Amino acid sequence: MSNPPWTELITMETLPNDDLKFLASLVGLQPIIYLMCEYPGTTYTVPKNATMRARRDYVKNIMMDQKALDYTYAEFVIFLKMIFIKL
Repeated sequence: MSNPPWTELITMETLPNDDLKFLASLVGLQPIIYLMCEYPGTTYTVPKNATMRARRDYVKNIMMDQKALDYTYAEFVIFLKMIFIKL
């Protein structure tokens, strides 16, 4: 679905608030214009733990793939910190 012709006048500078400007800087202006036109008034929330299940499944898959390797306790702790802190 294409946006109405008047949306061509919307720029990053003319977005109505800083939240939309921030999102547009991440994903681009066109997806934000689409959301404004198709879902006006909708509030979006991204929970702090939104990626926790994926991280847990990632670690589980890594451990299952490498379960033949013999980790020392210290190596295992370093591995878990790397996965959960830096991702």
